[in-house]
This record gives sequence, structure tokens and C-alpha cells, in this order.
Amino acid sequence: MRKLMDSKSLEVDDLDNLPNCKSCLKWKMTKKSFVGQSVLANGLLDLIHTDVCGPLNTPIRGGYSYFITFTDDHVRYDYVNLMRTPHLNGVAERRNRTLLNMVQSMTSFTEMPPSLWGYTLEMPAKLHNIAPSKTVPQTPYEIWHGKPASYKYLGVWGSPAFVKRLVGDKLESKFSLCRFVGYPKETAGYYFCDPSEQKVFILRNVMFLEKGFLWIADVMRTYEEAMSDIDSDKWLEAMRSEMDSMGSNQLWTLVNPPKGVKPVGCK
Repeated sequence: MRKLMDSKSLEVDDLDNLPNCKSCLKWKMTKKSFVGQSVLANGLLDLIHTDVCGPLNTPIRGGYSYFITFTDDHVRYDYVNLMRTPHLNGVAERRNRTLLNMVQSMTSFTEMPPSLWGYTLEMPAKLHNIAPSKTVPQTPYEIWHGKPASYKYLGVWGSPAFVKRLVGDKLESKFSLCRFVGYPKETAGYYFCDPSEQKVFILRNVMFLEKGFLWIADVMRTYEEAMSDIDSDKWLEAMRSEMDSMGSNQLWTLVNPPKGVKPVGCK
């Protein structure tokens, strides 16, 4: 009420004489978090905050025991919708299922660690935004931004690439073999994961090896085939990188196999 009075939206003679609402004080009391000052978005719909609350112990008439809120960051405009179950939003539920299926497919094909699922999830979401659908003739990106999307920067998720590093020793290799895992939102470049160090970083000076990556299942089936290829040195470097990654992640332990048992293979 004090904010409404200060903005001249509510005329009250003396707000200080109004008694405090004990119920409001009781149920609005929250823990104060130690966070820095946030910066508001510049325009409408630039940033939307949303959350689902429930289930509440006392359902209201109609069987509603959940509610979801949407808050515009720029003007703090709120929209609240009651729900009987958190699964009522069919469009979002189907999209989530589609995205998760794509994440599982991508990680299975590339054999990337599950800890990168956040970068994996953003990739199919980006592809959905720049691809046409049955619902609308234009892509969601074009309708939202008012201009066609650019496809020149697209890469194959999980594909190997040689990335340029800053090294002090002139005799040390300036390139290391990493895996492409996504696009930064706030800057140009690409996200890359170094399997040997288990780190993700942003770089622009890269050489993608997408062609060999896409056909690896059909072309390079054995060590002998890889060593006879024109890019045998790169294949050897990739093998060493994969072995270092599996060793650092402790994927297996060397033991003597039981008699008559064939060891499980590894790509």
C-alpha cells in the first residue's frame, strides 16, 4: 500500500496509523539470501521468471493443488495459472520429452560424459528454434527476431576439432584436440570440452573434423584402417585423447580376465 500511495495510485491520509497485518507478516517472512544486486532487463519479455509451486496440502475447489507463475523482469508483471498436476502443459511436456530424447541420442552417438547434459540440451533447443515446423510457415527464430536465422556457424555437436591454444614454449604444440559442445549466448565463438582436462571453454580459432567424425562408424572400424588413412596422425592423437579421458574418469580398472572369458571391447 505504501508503494501505491507513493505512486499516487492510492489516496490514504496517514498510512503509518494503519495496523500491521499479523497474518501477512507471518506468511511473508522469508530467509534473506546473500546475493548481489541484480540488473533489470531492458525491455518487455527480455527475461521471464517462472516457477511451479506445489503440491499444496489443501487442494481448492476444482482439484487444483499446483500453480505456476510467470514474472516479466522488466516491469514485474505477473501471470498466475492454477494446475491440477504439473504435467498439464502438454506443449511444454512434449517439447521436454523431445529435447531429452535428442540429448540421449547425441550423447550416445558421441560417447560424451553425461555431465555435459546442460550443453547438450541447449543444442536441440537451438535447432528447434531455427527449423520450420507444421504449426507456422516461418521458423520460430525469424518470427521472434524479425530476421532469418544464419546457418553458417552451425557445427556437429560432439565433433572433434583442433583448437588453438596460447602456449609459452615455441616448441610445444599450439593445437589440442577437443570436442565441440555448444554456442555461447553472450559472445561469439564455440564451447569446447577438453577430454584430458575435463574443462569447457570458449574459443574461435578452430579446425573442425566433422567429415571424419560423421563417417567414423562406416569407415574406421579397426586400428589398422585408421593407421593406413591419410590422417593417421590425427586419428592417433584422437585415440590418445580418448584413452586419457577414460583413464582420468576411471571408467575401468585393469584386471586379469577369467579363463575362457573374452574381455569387453572399447571404441
